Amino acid sequence: MFALVVDQGTRPALSSKFAEILGQRIHYVEDGRGGPPVLLLHGIPTHSYLWRNVIPRITASARVVAPDLLGFGKSSQPLDATYDLDTQVKHLAAFIDALGLEDVIIAGIDLGLIIGLEYAMRNSDNVRGLVLMEGLLVPTEVHFKHQPLAARMVMKLMHNYSFAEKTLVHSEQAVARMLASFTAQRLRPAVVDAYAAPFTKLEVRRRVLLDGIGPYQIRPRSLAPGDIVDRIRIYCGWLQRARTPKLLLHASPGMAVNQRIVNYAQDNIANLRTRPVGRGKHLLPEDQPHSVGNSIAEFQQELR
Repeated sequence: MFALVVDQGTRPALSSKFAEILGQRIHYVEDGRGGPPVLLLHGIPTHSYLWRNVIPRITASARVVAPDLLGFGKSSQPLDATYDLDTQVKHLAAFIDALGLEDVIIAGIDLGLIIGLEYAMRNSDNVRGLVLMEGLLVPTEVHFKHQPLAARMVMKLMHNYSFAEKTLVHSEQAVARMLASFTAQRLRPAVVDAYAAPFTKLEVRRRVLLDGIGPYQIRPRSLAPGDIVDRIRIYCGWLQRARTPKLLLHASPGMAVNQRIVNYAQDNIANLRTRPVGRGKHLLPEDQPHSVGNSIAEFQQELR
């Protein structure tokens, strides 16, 4: 399907590994050694390939593991599965147990941040630190309020099922278009192809990108207790109180995490430090892989 390589060509390709988790095959890449281990969680529409240029910056002092979440990358894509928060967290927890990851540092972006923070809230005794990037780290009502008008309009359009379906499912260029809007640089065609490869089938795009945790479900206010918006509100409340060390990496101009969100986080999240990584939009590991990798490595060494 695709190779996980470091673009500079200075290191061997990261080898693919698989773990049997709750009856599904979860793909991951792993390198380095030492503790505490670092777990890298990708977002939509990416997979572990996102971290190919970040991992080499961390492995000198840490064991680094980057899985493909269920439905993404080379992991299983069962069409009868529900790709909701509970399913994703249950598979992540079983994956962490299977690999023996203890006292872990979780670095998450986008969907990976949602899943990682839910796991951390439920398993705080196994989480030594959190690295937050480009995702929902404040309640959705606050998040929408602090976004530019154009961004709020696009997000509102995505709450219409027909529009979201046309954008995410029926367009074969859905992944390429997301990547173009999520990065401050133009990605090479081979990189775009690597991200698009797992989503060539329409029904996979429907189940994972539309019906899973994504823009159609993320609204300013909860529609019912226990929905994804309510769950985000709950873990954000935990995040604000928890004394777990936290590092927020943000770019300029950013997307989900703009300067207004950074300011809000500094005022409301306990034991948080922030660090700019340079110019970038949403996929910081693509826009600023060296800065992201070095920042995570320094954070990990401080927590050893």
